[in-house]
Amino acid sequence: MPVVERKRGRPTAAEKVERDQRILQVATDLFAELDFHRVSLDLIAARAGVAKRTLYDQYGGKPAVLSAAVRQLHSYAQHPAPHLRDACVAIVSAVCSDRAVGVHRAVIASADTVAARAFLESGPRAAQQYLAGYLGGDLARAGHLFAALLGELHRLRLLGLAPAPTRAMVDRHVSDVLAVLSMS
Repeated sequence: MPVVERKRGRPTAAEKVERDQRILQVATDLFAELDFHRVSLDLIAARAGVAKRTLYDQYGGKPAVLSAAVRQLHSYAQHPAPHLRDACVAIVSAVCSDRAVGVHRAVIASADTVAARAFLESGPRAAQQYLAGYLGGDLARAGHLFAALLGELHRLRLLGLAPAPTRAMVDRHVSDVLAVLSMS
């Protein structure tokens, strides 16, 4: 990873956006590579080329950095899809990506309830809220749909037994899930 030069003074708005994206990129990669317990704010700061104080000011602590990193992996939520099917494709694509699977594995391996809660709220629960928007606000139904969308495809990804799915595989998986649940 290239060393990021720091300049003195306050960053511009554009520099803040770039800095925040860099921090979350670095944090996501580190969480996926090392696991939650082996990643420190010092390490994130050093790799991202920022002061540790910046992480505390921006996020508050390591669980909050994890939450922000997971939210970034679920960036589809910032751009509503036109239809339920499109929302489902976006979710499956996100949760089955190498980076998302790596972070998920790291959180499970950590056996840390604080990390697990941060992950749960920023990832799965946020995805269910997103789906509920397409289901008349029905969170229970959204939870069932989310579980079905993960299904065997996501389990195989978590176990390292399947590569990241292609767009065609995601489309087929989503179509099958929606058909089984009579939502297509």
